Amino acid sequence: MLSWPKKGLNIKNKTNRDVVVYQGANCTGDVGQVVPPGKSAQAPRGLSVKVRR
Repeated sequence: MLSWPKKGLNIKNKTNRDVVVYQGANCTGDVGQVVPPGKSAQAPRGLSVKVRR
């Protein structure tokens, strides 16, 4: 579940895989952080996410 505040992302990873947060749109740019399965995080500079395979 993702919600997009005015700046950054709030992430709740409800998958069994890592969620990678990118600082650019369309999963480009630097990786801001990785959110492990079952964890939540705020990514103030996050613009897009990808679930690792």
